[in-house]
Amino acid sequence: MAQADIALIGLAVMGQNLILNMNDHGFVVCAFNRTVSKVDDFLANEAKGTKVIGAHSLEEMVSKLKKPRRIILLVKAGTAVDDFINKLVPLLETGDIIIDGGNSEYRDTTRRCKELKEKGILFVGSGVSGGEEGARYGPSLMPGGAKEAWPHIKTIFQSIAAKVGSGEPCCDWVGDEGAGHFVKMVHNGIEYGDMQLICEAYHLMKDVLGMEHDEMSKVFQEWNKTELDSFLIEITANILKFKDSDGKHLLPKIKDSAGQKGTGKWTAISALEYGVPVTLIGEAVFARCLSSLKEERVQASKLLSGPEVTPFGGNKKAFLEDIRKALYASKIISYAQGFMLLRQAAKEFGWTLNYGGIALMWRGGCIIRSVFLGKIKDAFDRNPDLQNLLLDDFFKTAVENCQDSWRRVISTGVQIGIPMPCFTTALSFYDGYRHEVLPANLIQAQRDYFGAHTYELLSKPGVFIHTNWTGHGGNVSSSAYNTPRDQYRGGCISVIAEVENGRQHSNATQDSRERLKAAVHYTVGCLCEEVAEDKDVQFSKQTIAAISEITFRQCENFAKDLEMFARHAKRSTVTTEDVKLLARRSNSLLKYITQKSEELASSNKEQKEKKKKKSRAAKGGRTSGEQETAVTESEDSNMA
Repeated sequence: MAQADIALIGLAVMGQNLILNMNDHGFVVCAFNRTVSKVDDFLANEAKGTKVIGAHSLEEMVSKLKKPRRIILLVKAGTAVDDFINKLVPLLETGDIIIDGGNSEYRDTTRRCKELKEKGILFVGSGVSGGEEGARYGPSLMPGGAKEAWPHIKTIFQSIAAKVGSGEPCCDWVGDEGAGHFVKMVHNGIEYGDMQLICEAYHLMKDVLGMEHDEMSKVFQEWNKTELDSFLIEITANILKFKDSDGKHLLPKIKDSAGQKGTGKWTAISALEYGVPVTLIGEAVFARCLSSLKEERVQASKLLSGPEVTPFGGNKKAFLEDIRKALYASKIISYAQGFMLLRQAAKEFGWTLNYGGIALMWRGGCIIRSVFLGKIKDAFDRNPDLQNLLLDDFFKTAVENCQDSWRRVISTGVQIGIPMPCFTTALSFYDGYRHEVLPANLIQAQRDYFGAHTYELLSKPGVFIHTNWTGHGGNVSSSAYNTPRDQYRGGCISVIAEVENGRQHSNATQDSRERLKAAVHYTVGCLCEEVAEDKDVQFSKQTIAAISEITFRQCENFAKDLEMFARHAKRSTVTTEDVKLLARRSNSLLKYITQKSEELASSNKEQKEKKKKKSRAAKGGRTSGEQETAVTESEDSNMA
C-alpha cells in the first residue's frame, strides 16, 4: 500500500538526518540503502519511534510511494547517481520525480535532465548545504532542473529548509537544468574564499601581532557582533580556544595541510571557462594546493630567506581594526566575483536567476550563512539588474570606508613577509575594476606583433587591425586580414544556417561534435583557397578533407574556441564577440595548413622526380610522348 510521501536513498549521516528532518515536519519517508542491513539498523536506532518506514529493494520502495513518486538520491556524485537512475527508471511512470541531492557537477545534472525528460521522468538537481547539522535541523536547499517538478516538492523542501527573518525559507526554485548545482558550486567556491580570508586574518594576528589563541578567540567573538557576523567567524572563535585532553590548545597540533573535495576547483575552472575574473576563489584553491606541499615547505624554510622578523611596533588595537576592515572589504570582493560568475552562467545557459533569492537561500542553514547576505539581497531588491555588487551604494560606501585599513594591512604583511593571497588579490581586483584604462593595450600589441592576432582601436570599435611592426612581415598586412575575416564570418554563418536548416527538417538531434567538424571543414576549405592562390598549389577534395580531419584532431585550442561558439549556434545571429572568438586561431591555422600544403608540394615534386628518373631509365617500348603522359597520369593519381 502506497503510504510514503517521499523516499530517500543513501543512509550516510546526511541522509539519515534529512529523513529525520522530514519526519519532524510530518512527512512519511521511505528509507533505502544499497546495503540493506543499514535500513534495519537505522529503523531500530536513529529512526526508532518515528513514522519512517524502510524498504529492502527498489521495487518495494517504489511500491510504497504515493504518486507522483518522489525519490531523493543522497549518494556519491558520479557513476553511483547514474547507476541508481538506470535501476529506477524501469520502475517509474511518466511524471515521477528523481532528485539528486549530492554534490554533482552541473553539466551532469543538465545531461540527466535531458535524458530523463525523453523518458517522461522529471529530474531535479538540488544543492544541499549546511552539513550534518543543517540536514537535521534546516539546510539551505537550491533545487533546479525540470520546473514541472517544483509544485510537487516545494512544500516538503520549504518545510525542512532553514528559516530566516519572519520565517522565510532558505529554499526556492533556482532555474532550469543544472542551475541548482551550479549555484551550489559557486556557494562552495565562496566558502573556500571565506575560509582562506579568515585564515589570513588569523595568520596576521599570530605572526605579526604575536597574539595567543585565547586572545585571538576573544577578538573573533567581538567581530561576530559586527558586520562580519557569520557561522565561520563563530566557529573560528570556538576552534581557537578549544583545548585538547592535555589542557593545551588543539589548533597548533593540527597539520597545516588543507584538503579539498574539488568544488572550489570547479568554481575556479568555470570562471576561467566563461572568462570571469573570480580571482579570490582561485587563490583560495591555490592556497590549499600550496599548503599541501608540506615537506617541500619545510625544506624551503631552511633555504629561502625573507624579511627579518621584528616585533610589531605600531598600535595593536588599531591594527586589529585594520585587519577586521580588510577582511570585510575582501569578503565583499569575493561575493561580488561569485555573483559575476552566476550572472555570466545565466547568460551562457539562458537561465533566469533570482540573485536576491539566491542570497536569501544562503542567509541561513549553510556554511556561508551570515548577516552580510541580507545586504546582498537588499542590493538586488533595489536593482535586479545590478551588474556588480561594488556598484551598489551600500557596498560602494562600505569598501570606501575600509580602503585605507585594507591597504595598510597588505603593505604591512608584505613588508614582514606574510603570505596573503586572498587579501592581495581582492585589492588588486578592486583597483583593476575601478581603472578606466588598464595596460592590456600593450598585451594586444604584443599578441599582434608575434602572432598577428589583431587589435581594435579606441576610435574604431569592431574593426580588427594587424600592423606590420617590423617592416618585414612577409605578405601579412592589415588589408590581407580584413577580407579573410569577412569570408570567415560568412562561412561560420553559412555553417550555422545549414545546421539550423537540418534541425528543422530532421527529428534527430545533430551532435555538437559533428557541428564542430562542419565548421572546421568549411574554414579549412576557405583557407586552402587562399593558400592555393598564394602558393600556386592545387588541393583535391580528398586532400582538403584529410587536412580538415588532422586539423580537427590536432588544433585543440581552436576546437575549444569552436566549442564555445557552438553554444551560440542555437541563435539566429552571430555577434562580433563570436567572430573574434573564432578568428583568434585563424592565423595559426593558416600557418598549419600552409605547412601541410608545402609538405604536399614537396612530396609531389619528389614523386615527379622519381617518375622522371624511372621513365628515363626505361629502355625502349615507349616514345618520349608516351613516357610524359604516363608521368602526368601518375601525378594526377597521387594528388587525388
